[in-house]
Amino acid sequence: MLTTRRFPFQSHSFAASLLVAASLLGMTVTTAGAVNTPPDKSTNSVAPHRAVYDLDLKESLSSANITDANGRMVFEVTGSKCEGYLVNMRFILSVLDNKGITNVTDVRSSSWEDGSAEQFRFNTSQYFNQKLSKTTVGNAKRKEQGEGISVSVDSPKKTKANFTQKTYFPTEHTILVIEEALKGKRIVNAPIYDGSENGNTLYNTTAIIGKKVAADEFVNTSKVKNIEALKDMASWPVAIAFFDTRKGDKQDLLPDYEISFRLFANGVSRKLLVDYGDFSLNGKLKEIEFLPETQCD
Repeated sequence: MLTTRRFPFQSHSFAASLLVAASLLGMTVTTAGAVNTPPDKSTNSVAPHRAVYDLDLKESLSSANITDANGRMVFEVTGSKCEGYLVNMRFILSVLDNKGITNVTDVRSSSWEDGSAEQFRFNTSQYFNQKLSKTTVGNAKRKEQGEGISVSVDSPKKTKANFTQKTYFPTEHTILVIEEALKGKRIVNAPIYDGSENGNTLYNTTAIIGKKVAADEFVNTSKVKNIEALKDMASWPVAIAFFDTRKGDKQDLLPDYEISFRLFANGVSRKLLVDYGDFSLNGKLKEIEFLPETQCD
């Protein structure tokens, strides 16, 4: 949720939140050739795949100045645990305000995380009405001693940052959430670094994992391409709240935003909801394609 009332489609905050959502939705803890792995088993690796989501407006308060919104989000995950994971993502969102003006946000992101979560590189470009408005480029690496990370940002301006607490990169965090779900855990607290907000921001997150569902009835009736791979697979409703650590003690009880989704045991997700408080967006899974995996020696 947005705790400050601003029009977010021209801000990196809005783009960053969907990038985080895409990261969490894109990570699958299984192997590409093991789509039929028993529902409660995890191989702690990421399945290369490509997924497509349609976005639309779920709800909007008058303070949001939004009457309609629709778009599409596409991401592709390639690589392996031994060579690292490359995630390419793009989303385009068209927003109609209460004056009848339409604005289009187009975000293109590429990130790489090594299999042991020691390094993370990111490159994100945001366009507003077809004009480049921001580029964020940088990298982060685990410190030799301790659990923190050191960050070096090249764009939009050269900066460095250090975080001393235990920090998770996006793929690493997704694996953590699924492993905890398989253990029957219900709450996962973890800081996440994903390169958002000029590369100098760390988010504290709280993930709430709901009761396991033995089989999702949606799978039996859906026409989503390749959805049959999820038939009879266990899943969980998951909601994650994000708190900007830069606010420190000024952070109120409300998160900056929340995302929720249905998470399957092999990591595939559907039924996305991104909630900013003033407004919320639905993300509907339209297609998923599992890609060949590079085998480790």
